[in-house]
Formats: sequence, structure tokens, C-alpha cells
Amino acid sequence: MEGRKKNVLVVEDEAIIRKDIIQGLQRLGYVVSGSARSGSEAVEAARSQRPDLVLMDIHLSDGPTGIDAAHHIQRELRVPIIFLTANSDEATVRSARIAEPYGFLVKPFNEASLQAAVEIAMYKHGKDVDLLEEHRHLFQLALERNKDDALFVKYKGLLVRCPIRSIVHLAALRDYVSIHLVDRRFVVHATLQKMEALLPASQFLRTHRSYIVRIDRIMAIEEGMLLLEPGDERIPIGGSYYSAVMRRLRTI
Repeated sequence: MEGRKKNVLVVEDEAIIRKDIIQGLQRLGYVVSGSARSGSEAVEAARSQRPDLVLMDIHLSDGPTGIDAAHHIQRELRVPIIFLTANSDEATVRSARIAEPYGFLVKPFNEASLQAAVEIAMYKHGKDVDLLEEHRHLFQLALERNKDDALFVKYKGLLVRCPIRSIVHLAALRDYVSIHLVDRRFVVHATLQKMEALLPASQFLRTHRSYIVRIDRIMAIEEGMLLLEPGDERIPIGGSYYSAVMRRLRTI
């Protein structure tokens, strides 16, 4: 292993097995930050020690199950978990998936299997952290307007300039927003609410919980729908937005 030695928390209620795992990790060059015998001890140890990885026995005899403890640790600390289990049956694996583990080790296992599982889990978690950081970075770039009133969005590996004046409408796609221009479309990791806050209020109008339109692209209103140019794009008007839309468009 390169760089700082990784800290591992071992959660196992069988004292002999716990000792063997700790010694195996130490021989492989890892630092064992601590150990726990129950799910509640595991959560407290993870909070106080902030390990790089947790080896968690699924079936703990006291208190919360290993799955419950792992789910809590993942949700609160985002620490990668490897489950230890003597049962690799489908039902056990299926129930353990809710904690989003980074691997499984079926007992008994040797040091080679232990090292492989730990290294793979560390690598996958590192990639996940890098990807999350990239999304955050691109999110900021996409939402920050430069002095030319443009967004820079990721497109085919490049950061492409997206002039705000060219935007026709925006649509929410769960954790993403689709930005529709006259001749192309970009998808960014953002919320429609945050996009709305950064777009010029004088130029854009929220018409629905899932849509924002550029006002000067509205051609007509037809049965609760806005028709945009070019292409007669149809955008719904949400019931709670209808009055505000009508006032903003100054209908007579």
C-alpha cells in the first residue's frame, strides 16, 4: 500500500475471530483503529475514531444487527463497509444491500482474501469520493455566471460555454436539470430551485415545479400549456403557478 496506512474498525462479537482478524490486518500493514462487539458500540466507535473502513459482522448477538449499524454509519459518516458473514445465502445478501456495502467476506477467510476485499473497497470508495467531488465542482461551474452571462457545463468531457440568452427552457430530472437551447441540450447536476435563483428573474419564469421558461420564447397559451419557439415546444403550467404566470404575462 502507498501513502498513509489505512485505519480499519473491526466489528465482531466472537472474541477469537475478532482477534484473528485484527492480527491479520496488522500483518498486512493496516492500522486497526479499534474494535467493537455490538452494533451500538460500532456506531460510537465509528463516530469517535473516523476509520477509513469498517469490517462488520452481519450477525451480532447484542443490540442492533450489523446491517442496521452499517446503514447508520454509512448514512452519517459515509465510511465504506465490508460485511463479514458465515452465511452467503441469497436472503442474507439481499437484506444486507440496504446498507450499500463495498464487499462481502464469507467466514472463514484467509489473509489474501482479506487484503483483496479491503483494497478493492478502498479503491471503489476513493473513486466514489472523486466522482462526488467532480460533480460538486461542475455544479458550481454550471451555476456561476461569468461576466458574459454564460454558464459553463460539462459536455463530452469538455466544459462548454452556454450563453444564458440562448436558453429556451429548463426541466427538472430528479437530481439533474436539463438545459434546453435552440440547437442542443445540456444536463447538469443541480436542482431547478438553485438554477432559478441564479437566472435573471426578468428573463425567466417558473411555470411548473419541473419547468422554467424564457419569457421571450413564449408564443402562445393553449389549454394550460405554453407554446415556445422554435418548434412549438409545449410546457405545462402547474395549477399553483397559473395565477402568477398569467399576471407575469400581462394577459388581457
